[in-house]
Formats: sequence, structure tokens, C-alpha cells
Amino acid sequence: MSHLIALTWTVEDLAGAAAELARIGFDLDTPDALTVGEVTFELEAGGDEVDEPGLRAWSFSGESDGPIRLDPSTLPPTTLRSAAPVPRDAAHANGADHVDHVVVMVPRLETSIAGLEEYAGADCRRRGEVKGLPAAFLRAGEAVLELIEMRSLAGPRLWGVAFAVDDCDKTAAVVRERGGTITDPSRSIQGGRIAQCPGDVLGATIAFVEAAPAQRGRSA
Repeated sequence: MSHLIALTWTVEDLAGAAAELARIGFDLDTPDALTVGEVTFELEAGGDEVDEPGLRAWSFSGESDGPIRLDPSTLPPTTLRSAAPVPRDAAHANGADHVDHVVVMVPRLETSIAGLEEYAGADCRRRGEVKGLPAAFLRAGEAVLELIEMRSLAGPRLWGVAFAVDDCDKTAAVVRERGGTITDPSRSIQGGRIAQCPGDVLGATIAFVEAAPAQRGRSA
């Protein structure tokens, strides 16, 4: 099984995105890079050319280096990197210590699953529905890739990223102390708790999820 090791995240304003990440409790490694667990978010300034901020590309661990020829209308541009993931050992100020899941809306679910399984080495663990839409959940190292089919889309679209924390109340307190905006923690669909930050600056919803006691340590 391969690991999701990098997301290229395009934003309109690099300094503004870095400031927003700091407000919601992240400690950036550099002004344009943030590592959480084994996944690095590579921030890329797009300026006025960005139609919609968000996921521009992603990389997985693999035996070779280079792009994978997947249909860009179905999945983000995908690259293999032979270097093993180098995890950040410490949690961030907000308590996030790894990526729990990444939610991507795709126009053709079956094509997306097949490509990620065959070429990126992701492991489809289960299928189901999310709000009445077909969905699949693939494991790629620490992170789960949650793909939701929306046939009206012309191409893939990042909906959000959820980070794992031990205590949503502590996370919310840190975010508010830093001047960020976050919802009050509430019960999540998975049975734990969730708190969310709006994605106006980053182009995607940022969520913090706290697993229910019985779910801790379990895989998707």
C-alpha cells in the first residue's frame, strides 16, 4: 500500500493562506509548506489566475519518480515519489498530528477508484453513500481518501481536509485564542466529534476530528 505524502495546494494569496493556517493553529515549516503527520501541504501562489483555490495535484509514495497518466478530468494530476514519507513527529498547536481524511468530489467514481488502486497503490476499503451520493473510501498510508461522485462536475474538486486531534474542545480553544474561526465541536457522522473552519481563504473546509473512544486506532 502506498502513502499519500504531498498535496499541492494552490491559493490566491500565499501570505494570506499562511496567516490563516497560523490562525487556526498550524506551525508552518516554511512560508509555503506545512507538514502534518506524513503529509506535506505545498502551498502554491496562483494569483488572479486561480479560478478556484484548492487541490492542484497530489503525490504518493512509489517505486519510481514521475507523473502518472491518469485522466485529469477524473482525478487531480498525480505523481509518484520514490522517497519514503518523513513524518513530523510532533503535533501542531491545535493538536493535529496526522491527516484523517481528504474529501474529493469526482465526476466518475469507478474510474477514479480504478486509477488510484492500479497506479497509485491506494487500497479501497469500502463503498457507501454520503448524503445520497455514491462514495468510496481508500486508504493511502495514514490518510483516507474519501471520493464522492458528483456527475455534474467537469473535473475533480477538493471539498475539504480533516485532521485528527485528541480533543476538539482544546483545538477550538487554541484556534479562537489565535484569532481563527471554528465551529463548536459536535457529533460527527463517524460517531466521534468534529469542529470545522471555513475555507474562504484556503479554498476548502478544514475540519478537526476526534475519534470516539471505541474507534481509536482502527483503520477505515
